[in-house]
Amino acid sequence: MKKLSIFVLIFIAVMVKGQDPHFTHVNEAALWVNPAYTGLFMGTFRGVVGYRDQWRGLGTPYTTYYLSADGVVKQSMGSQFSVGCYGVFDRSGLKSFKQTYGAISASAHVKVGEGYLVGGGIMTGIFNMNFRPEDWRWSSQYDGMHYDGSLPSGENLGGGGITKMDVGGGVAFYFMRDATNPFSNDGIRGKVGVSFYHINRPEQISVVEEDKKFRKVEVEGDVSIGIPNTNTAVQPGFLLALQGPHVEFLPGLMVRYMLKEESKYTGYIKNSAMTLGSYVRVGDAVTAMLGFEFSSYMVGFSYDVNVSGLSKASKGNGAMEIFIRTIYPGPEKLKRGNSPML
Repeated sequence: MKKLSIFVLIFIAVMVKGQDPHFTHVNEAALWVNPAYTGLFMGTFRGVVGYRDQWRGLGTPYTTYYLSADGVVKQSMGSQFSVGCYGVFDRSGLKSFKQTYGAISASAHVKVGEGYLVGGGIMTGIFNMNFRPEDWRWSSQYDGMHYDGSLPSGENLGGGGITKMDVGGGVAFYFMRDATNPFSNDGIRGKVGVSFYHINRPEQISVVEEDKKFRKVEVEGDVSIGIPNTNTAVQPGFLLALQGPHVEFLPGLMVRYMLKEESKYTGYIKNSAMTLGSYVRVGDAVTAMLGFEFSSYMVGFSYDVNVSGLSKASKGNGAMEIFIRTIYPGPEKLKRGNSPML
């Protein structure tokens, strides 16, 4: 029990002093990655929910929930303006450490050539941290037979809660060449973006003291390359996150196979596709990923296999993620028109 408590203490200390919560499905947690990705999709509205379950092999898992919604509010032949919002809810396994993030974002994108788009975005919101070490159980609180919470733990740890404002921004570049439409597997399309978070370095809670969040810089990119005369596209991508002394590098490769294309005559047969591949969080985990698309809906699954120094303690168990996304209108209703992305 004592060893477990010490491990959890070290783990939480690292989490508080280190990186923000992260996701493997970076394309689905788009607003969390870059505010310039607000509205950067094919449609007028997008809603996403996600769940991450981590470190279950060590006992009660560390869980993270994600919610976002964004959409285009003004659009013309050469530009669009979009707004969005998101929430991230992070809970430690013992529920003594909690983080909650909530923000609104806005972006503007301008067409700079046939199939090319550039834009920028900003976000502002609040985050709350809450640390309650009094919820822990220590070996000194066992009377030899049972746990007695009234017994002193013999530990002297700080705690409490804090709520602060947060500010960030980003830029993005999108391109699409020789593609029949934004959802087909032919041609080539992709995006790359750079974002900056915690620009104002808000204060946060530490296990031993109060300090400030490290500023975070993220660079993310992905591309879809259609294989001629097939229903298949290869989709390499990456995420590089720098936050204080911490570096996260997540390269990967997905293969997307178009199962069915929309009927050109009746419209009753909807677009459907399957995506399969793997990403590697360097020095931490290897991830298997699987996604299914049907019309305007997508469901994505992933599982991280822990390959870090904690793999023995976690028995190789890393994290499970599931994301569900909907976009309106669906691909079968999109036509080339006023959207600068088409």
